[in-house]
Amino acid sequence: MLSLSLIFVAVILPRNVAMRITQEESVKRLGERLKDLHFWKYELEREINDITAETEDLLAMKKRLERALLAEDLALLIVTDNLNCRQTREGIDLSQDEVELNLLKVS
Repeated sequence: MLSLSLIFVAVILPRNVAMRITQEESVKRLGERLKDLHFWKYELEREINDITAETEDLLAMKKRLERALLAEDLALLIVTDNLNCRQTREGIDLSQDEVELNLLKVS
């Protein structure tokens, strides 16, 4: 019968070495994968921050444009009101002057 030490050397030791090599390769691949995951996490967080900042800028621009539009609407309302008031004039007061012509261009 083979002695226990010969069985250890012939069978168990090579399998143990192969198992250790496989484990080291697995640990190395896991480490690389972990680095990749950290890299992509950083990239995604950076993109999210960039998109968030751009969205905030766009919202601020939208508010400014809405305020400008309201100001334009108010100006148009005033011009229209002035034209309506001028058109209700009668007789000699009903004349088209340079101001009225410009108001007609604006409206």
